Amino acid sequence: MDKTIAVSFEESNIKIVQASSKGSGISVERAEVIEYDELDDFLKREKASEFIVTYDFKEAYHGFLSIPITKPRFQQKIVASELSRITKQENLSFTYVPIDQRIVDKKKVLEIFYFAVDNEVIQDVVGRFYDYNKVVRAVFPTVFSAASLIRSGTPDEANMGLFSTGEEKIIFFTKHGSVYFIRNYESVDAELSDFDIQNINMTISYCYQNIQINPSSVVLLGDLSESCNIKTLTSVPLAALYKGKNIQFDSTKFNEYFLPIASFFAPNLSNMLSTDFKNVNMLIKYMGYASKAFAILAVLCTGIICYGLIDSMDKRNRLTDVMSAQSAVLKTHAESMKREDVLRNITPAVDFLNRPAPVLRELLAEFAEIDMRDLKFRLLEARAEDRNTYSLTIEGVSHADKYYSLQSSFDDVIAAMRTIKDLSVKSKSVNLGDKSFRIELEYRKTG
Repeated sequence: MDKTIAVSFEESNIKIVQASSKGSGISVERAEVIEYDELDDFLKREKASEFIVTYDFKEAYHGFLSIPITKPRFQQKIVASELSRITKQENLSFTYVPIDQRIVDKKKVLEIFYFAVDNEVIQDVVGRFYDYNKVVRAVFPTVFSAASLIRSGTPDEANMGLFSTGEEKIIFFTKHGSVYFIRNYESVDAELSDFDIQNINMTISYCYQNIQINPSSVVLLGDLSESCNIKTLTSVPLAALYKGKNIQFDSTKFNEYFLPIASFFAPNLSNMLSTDFKNVNMLIKYMGYASKAFAILAVLCTGIICYGLIDSMDKRNRLTDVMSAQSAVLKTHAESMKREDVLRNITPAVDFLNRPAPVLRELLAEFAEIDMRDLKFRLLEARAEDRNTYSLTIEGVSHADKYYSLQSSFDDVIAAMRTIKDLSVKSKSVNLGDKSFRIELEYRKTG
C-alpha cells in the first residue's frame, strides 16, 4: 500500500487521514477535519488519487437470515434473492457472515448475519470522488471499520464493541474478525452513562438467547474510551481501546480519528463498493500497467535507434576516408546503408508508440454512471486505432429472468452509451440462448 487517504463521513463533519504502510501497520502523515460542503474543494486540490471511504449509512438493512445448506459458491445468490424478497429492493450491495447451522421446522438451515445498503447511496458518495478523477478502493460501513481494531485473545473469543456517532451509539458483536450483530440506539449523553450500560446488558442477553454468543469483554471505542462516571455494572468486563504499536500517530488524537484509521485494517469482505465500480477500478489499474509497459518499450526502442544511428554515422565517416584505397570497405558501406534503411522503417513504429493516448478515464467514469440494471460486464477490451481513436468491445451477460427484461435492459444501456460525447455504437447483438450480449464501440476524442 502506497500513500492512501482514508475519508470518514461522520455525524457532523468529515475526518481525513493520510497514511502509508509500514510493515503490518501504518504511519499516519496527516489528519484533518473538514465540513461536508468543503469536500469538493478538498478533492479538487488533493493530489492523491486513491481513497478509502468509511460511511455512516443511516438507512441500512441488517439482521439474521436462515438459508438452505449449500456449497459456499451458491450462498451469494441465495442471500441476494432473500434480501430482495425481504427488503423489496433489487439494487442492493451487501455482505454477510455465516453464524451457525440450526434445525428449523425439522430442516437443517444455515443462519447468517447480513448488512445491506442501497447501491444508489453508494453511487452518490463514490461518484463525487470520480467526478475529480479519484479512485475509491473500498467503502466500509462505520461499524465494520471500527470492528477491525478489536483483536481477540483466542480464535473463538467474541467481543462486544460500543462507540458513538453523535446522537446515536452503535453496539456490535465481533468474532473471528467478522461482525455478527449490530444495534443502533439513541443516546441520552455523549459520554458513557448508566443508560448505555443497561443497553449493553440487554444486548448481551438478546444475543446469547438468539445466537448463543456471549462476549468476553465490552470494548469502548473513540471518545467513550476516556474516563466516565457510571454506577451500574456490566455483566462482562469493560475495556478501553487504545492505539496499537502498529499505528504511528499522536496518541492524544487517536480517539478523534479512530474510524478513518481503522479503515486501513478493515477486511475486504466488508467492502460495500458495487461490482460496477470494482470493475472500473480494475480496468483503470490494468490501463495504468499497460501505459507503463508502453512507456518502457518506447524508451528501449528510442535507445536502440540512437545507438544504431551513432554507430552508422561512425562507420560512414570511416568509409569516406578510406573509400579510394580499400575496395572491401565499399561492401561494408553498402551494408551500413541497408541498416539505415531498416532504422528508417522502425522510426514510424517508435513514433506510434510515443503518441499521446486519448484520455479514457472520463469514458470509464461515464460508464460507471450508466444504470446496468441486470446486465453485467464480463469483458471490456480497448484497442488503439490511431492517434485519437479507440475501438472498444464489451461482452457481458444478463441475469434477467425474462427475455423482454433482457432486451429492455440492453436497449436502455445502448441508449445511455449513445448520449456519451465522442462515443458511437458500431454494432450490437444479443444471444437469447445464453443471455449474453456484445457491443462494438468507437471512441474518437475530439477535444
